[in-house]
Amino acid sequence: MAEETFGFSGAQLESVMNEAAIYAMRDSEELITQLHLSLAIDKVMLGEKTDRESTVDEKRRVAVHELGHAVAAEIVSPGSVNQVVLSPRGRALGYVRHNPQDEKYLYTKEYLEGQIIVALAGAAAEEIYYGGRSTGSSNDFEQALNIVQTMMTSGLTSLGIMNMDMMTKEVLMRENSRILDELAAKSKQILIDHSAIFDQSLDILLKEERLSGEQFQCQFSEISLLPGIKHDAGYFFLLFLRAKILLYVGYKKMYYSTFGYNIT
Repeated sequence: MAEETFGFSGAQLESVMNEAAIYAMRDSEELITQLHLSLAIDKVMLGEKTDRESTVDEKRRVAVHELGHAVAAEIVSPGSVNQVVLSPRGRALGYVRHNPQDEKYLYTKEYLEGQIIVALAGAAAEEIYYGGRSTGSSNDFEQALNIVQTMMTSGLTSLGIMNMDMMTKEVLMRENSRILDELAAKSKQILIDHSAIFDQSLDILLKEERLSGEQFQCQFSEISLLPGIKHDAGYFFLLFLRAKILLYVGYKKMYYSTFGYNIT
């Protein structure tokens, strides 16, 4: 619970426990379970589940969008995805939750580029599977633009160290477009390279509307172990080590992604 509710205020923690108790009562359970706590955290962070009924095509598009974020995130930061959820809450039609990460105060160029790749992956997935984007990527693009601006002001672009007030708008826009175009292409290539994992995960998500991190990461393990793909001893040692860690941590997990498919 401490990791799952990192940064929550006292009032938010109280709300989580109250909501978890309500979920337990609805299920006629005598004890509050991890699932009840998870649903309570969802509600506190994203709002109540809405009664809005999505069309079959819209539901599939949301699933494709969120899995785009999830696959890219798992490649950029292995083991980071906790779960992918396909259910409307607040303004979000679906979302990806991440495992807790070490708190950072300094960011490298590589880290920021990775975050942009993940942010753009939802739209990239839609382009691959539908041939175009939707309005659900608006918040993702806003986040990507903000990260690019951070890179510029920190001297992490090809413009180097500069005063943005002394640069023309055309120069800044050209650099902005160059960065986003390059990283969007990388994001799309990641999804193409892992299309088998994407398709299998999509089937599970559409059926169950919730894909756990363990299920998701198992897709990576199973696909990579297909005939024709070779691994050295170090790879199998890492798989063994990961399995031991998962057994040890049990249900210790859950952290919200800022990437959600939103109604606009």
